[in-house]
Amino acid sequence: MATRANLSGIVPGRINTVPAAAPGFRASYEFAADASHPLQQATAAGLGASSELRVSDLDTSEFFGVGVGTRARLSAEDVRPNIDGIRELMRNGCWRPTHKLSERLLQSARHPHYALQLRLCAVLALVKMRQFKHAADELAKVGDFDSPENCFEKYPEHYPGLRGSMVPFALRVVAATLPYHLKTSQSLDPLYELLAVCRRQLAELRRNEAFVRDLPVAPPDDANLITVLPVPSGGYEQSLPRDGALAHSFDELWRTWSQRETMLLITIATRLVQERELPLAIQTLSAVLAKHPGHPRVLSCLGRVHLQMGNVKVAAAVFKQLETQQPPAGAESAASESASDVPPEQLTCLVNMNRGFLALAMEQYVKAIDAFQAVLDLDPDNVSAANNKAISLLYTCHLTRAISSLEELIRRDPEQNLHETVVFNLCTLYDLKSENSSDKKKAVMALVAKNASDSFDFGVLKIAP
Repeated sequence: MATRANLSGIVPGRINTVPAAAPGFRASYEFAADASHPLQQATAAGLGASSELRVSDLDTSEFFGVGVGTRARLSAEDVRPNIDGIRELMRNGCWRPTHKLSERLLQSARHPHYALQLRLCAVLALVKMRQFKHAADELAKVGDFDSPENCFEKYPEHYPGLRGSMVPFALRVVAATLPYHLKTSQSLDPLYELLAVCRRQLAELRRNEAFVRDLPVAPPDDANLITVLPVPSGGYEQSLPRDGALAHSFDELWRTWSQRETMLLITIATRLVQERELPLAIQTLSAVLAKHPGHPRVLSCLGRVHLQMGNVKVAAAVFKQLETQQPPAGAESAASESASDVPPEQLTCLVNMNRGFLALAMEQYVKAIDAFQAVLDLDPDNVSAANNKAISLLYTCHLTRAISSLEELIRRDPEQNLHETVVFNLCTLYDLKSENSSDKKKAVMALVAKNASDSFDFGVLKIAP
């Protein structure tokens, strides 16, 4: 089924901009607020001798005013043995049980498309746990995505009349991003190839629009119906939505492939920024903006990349477009629809975040603090605003206030706010304040162990072995 394209920012991860005067401290131009996205670039680091410390040995209330252990740790046996159970594990960040349950269900999967969905979940869990080589081995079991074994017509007893690939598009995306994590050469090529597939699909749909509009559509309330569709030469990729029905209206197919194109462009832009190919990243984001004219989040991303390049005047001009943007009343264009995706309060937060980043780039730290605080007044759990406010406080020589601001963020909701960048910066601030910071770091580690997901990188705690 079509899913809304994520235009909340570049996916995945953050762009870390570190002022020269503060080596080892992570600022965050927060581009990717989409926690649902499966991929994050990080390097797992062991804890050495400190990994033997038991969380029950630490009293975190001394430092944070909260006890350890509000987050439920689910096992594969605590959920239903089906896709819904896997979803519940994923929502709670329980990636090891996710992999375990996926592998168990794969052994008894009777329908090929269901087995591919389970394989996706298993690979996704491995990627979240940074086991990239293992994930690549799992993907190899699928074989050629476009081979007959992975097509509907190979199994007429299960899918009479259906043609095309059964491989979930998300699995193709994971496969395209793995080379980057494995640090292979030409790691962007698979993403560009997948982008080309999306654009070919859109071209085919446009060329055959009249034919596709005449196709039957499965009633959305019939969960057991699989619509039998004739498919033009070359075929369209078909994928089974959650309820087992297939919807094939032209508008839905167009929206799905268009959103996939946007998602891939954003992912490519992220990779380009991470590899410091900033001019290409700007070119790619401009392509997204051409598809979604005036979209506030895309404009924000574009301006922040310009800041990365040192183009402060250009970034200010881009941010100004967002502040003065007024969609036509009652307009039904793609531009007004994109702009209306961002509620007024979130738009205000975006504007103030951009003002804060601009002030940081211009070394106007007091002004930056005010801008980030304006965001926190509307959204107290905005991790990026709290993190960058702490950076600004550090540059105004308010180290204690910087520490308190991050501790308050974690204290408010440790399950949601224990982000790796926040924890890294907090531990760095502890080191700056005192040489005897190990106790506080271990308290943070206890909170992480009980509240963070299985994908958390404990190396950011900076605890010496």
